[in-house]
Amino acid sequence: MKERLGRNLNDAEKLALKQLVELLKNLENMVKEVEDMIISKIPQPVIESGSWFD
Repeated sequence: MKERLGRNLNDAEKLALKQLVELLKNLENMVKEVEDMIISKIPQPVIESGSWFD
């Protein structure tokens, strides 16, 4: 990071970046949960036959 900014990050910036990373991780987990919910609502034979991709 130092090379890009040309200086060291201060504590507030480090904290903000850390929180941003946590937020993105949480968002990723939520997206996965929603995907799983959607997939679980699709009838299984549709997924197994692969008819969606023909």
